Amino acid sequence: MRVPGRCRIVGCAGRIAPDFPAQTPGFCPAHLQLASASSRTLLQSAAKRLLNLQQSWDDETRFNAVVARGRYLAFCMLLQAAHDRLDRASARVAEEVLAAARPSARLRPVEIAARDEGKRSEAAAFPASSRRPSNGD
Repeated sequence: MRVPGRCRIVGCAGRIAPDFPAQTPGFCPAHLQLASASSRTLLQSAAKRLLNLQQSWDDETRFNAVVARGRYLAFCMLLQAAHDRLDRASARVAEEVLAAARPSARLRPVEIAARDEGKRSEAAAFPASSRRPSNGD
């Protein structure tokens, strides 16, 4: 279970980065830096765009002007598109951070090769006849 206001990375006790809105993935500043700069920029611009549209929706004067022009449905579609863009940007950042925070991501290439070689040698130690048959065999 994730504690509200805490980083999503298991074992991290850091607080969520304050410069990102609540709709975005909850990572501490240290883990957020694991995402690429372009992904972080895209996330910030998507969040800012959605916030501006939500403020327009909440502002009665602006909202009534949109309705008076007959653009209500177009505004709804624009708001939905902004939500979708933020969701995609959040998923992109989360994917990058979680991939970089995996223990294997912190291994050097030599350590990864040694680990993979160990797995291959373990698999070769069992003759094919002693292995479990896979589905369809």
